[in-house]
Amino acid sequence: RTPMNAILGMTTLLETTRLTPEQGSYLATLRSSSEELLALIGRVLDYSEMESGGGEVERAPFSPATVLRESLAIIAPLAERKGLELHQAVTPGAPEMLIGDGARTRQILLLLLDNAVKFTPRGEVRVKLTFRPLEGKRWEACFAVTDTGIGIEPENLERLFAAFHQLESSLTREHGGAGLGLALAKRLTEILGGTLCAESMPGRGSTFFFTLVGEGA
Repeated sequence: RTPMNAILGMTTLLETTRLTPEQGSYLATLRSSSEELLALIGRVLDYSEMESGGGEVERAPFSPATVLRESLAIIAPLAERKGLELHQAVTPGAPEMLIGDGARTRQILLLLLDNAVKFTPRGEVRVKLTFRPLEGKRWEACFAVTDTGIGIEPENLERLFAAFHQLESSLTREHGGAGLGLALAKRLTEILGGTLCAESMPGRGSTFFFTLVGEGA
């Protein structure tokens, strides 16, 4: 990551200098490409760590609703550049805090949001957070990320979560990548003891359901 951060740092410095419109365009391309490569490197490293058994699950109070708001705020600039609308909904009367790994919950949700925005040419992305009471003080929290994107054939859904695999389409080829985002989200979900699945139809968009269980704090 260090060399890429250095490139981004130098790009930031160059942006403060006097540039011609043509140079500014070249610099914008350099920044966006560098950011994409840095994100890809991060996912490869994260996935390698997960596969080697690295990383411990944290157990501390966190707010799922806050995780949702913060994740949408992070992904908002990418959605705005594509002209997409972002919407959120949280079940009323739900517990404010759960005991669990808030950082990894946010990471999973961001991976799902990034995937939704990336493969939605127009329309919107919606996130709904619902809760279901279980025995004792335990609750099941479910994040549903719905997009109006290209959709997927039902028989291809399980292949989405395979590492280094992308479905063949003009849009997936356009965005490139290593096919690690959803695989990493799936692996992180399993580490947290949760579930991740999807529903989709070609041309009608997709919904990814990410659930986890935690005690109310």
